[in-house]
Amino acid sequence: MGLLADGAALLADLQAESDGETVEYTRPGVVAGRELIAVVGFPKHEVDSSLNTPARIESRRADFFIRAADLEETFPEPALAGFKPEKGDWIDRTLGGKTVRYLVISDRTQPAFEYSDADQLVYRIHTRLMAGIPTETP
Repeated sequence: MGLLADGAALLADLQAESDGETVEYTRPGVVAGRELIAVVGFPKHEVDSSLNTPARIESRRADFFIRAADLEETFPEPALAGFKPEKGDWIDRTLGGKTVRYLVISDRTQPAFEYSDADQLVYRIHTRLMAGIPTETP
């Protein structure tokens, strides 16, 4: 790797250490929840209202930043080679002793994930908070 790639890798490591939390990643019907470190971000949008006062719109969406190497280490089985986030996967996080589940989403305008850096070291996984946690487990 070059100097910039080394810097990007160091930044990803430092961010995971300082802002990361343990989450469980699940692919329903394939792999049960496995723990890894993620940094959680919540997109916010500022819009101008008709009164020229900014209004903030918040959604039930969250982006999980997970190092690609961590995902590869968490799912090392040969059958899961090249494991990447897909629509329908789950990410569980614990908040105040309760499990909150996020569903990996994609639509016509946005894929299930994108890389957050030029060197493709960190996935930015797009999710939506689920209203309830399904009782079904893989």
